[in-house]
Amino acid sequence: VSACGSAAAITLSSRAVGESVLISNIGQQSISVAYPCSGSYGAAYWLSFTATTSGTLYVDTCSSFTDFDTILSAYTGDCSSVSCLTYDDDSTCSYTSRASSIDFDISSG
Repeated sequence: VSACGSAAAITLSSRAVGESVLISNIGQQSISVAYPCSGSYGAAYWLSFTATTSGTLYVDTCSSFTDFDTILSAYTGDCSSVSCLTYDDDSTCSYTSRASSIDFDISSG
């Protein structure tokens, strides 16, 4: 996945319960890329994350700023060989029906 190499790293504190990270206009690809999880195409924000603890990570695009359709995907592996963990398109939240949300197990390291 060519766009993966420009992923912006995000970090959370070691006790990130309820912690939010606002992602805005970072790592966006102006090219149309394929999403291996869903088979969809479109502009993408690629982020990288290395867990510092074990548990479940919850990610969503539910915000009053989300006035466009979103797809969330989570992958494991390096950029030359990613594997899909999960994806979502169009989960309804209090602001929009075009938001997305995913959760998946993480392990430190």
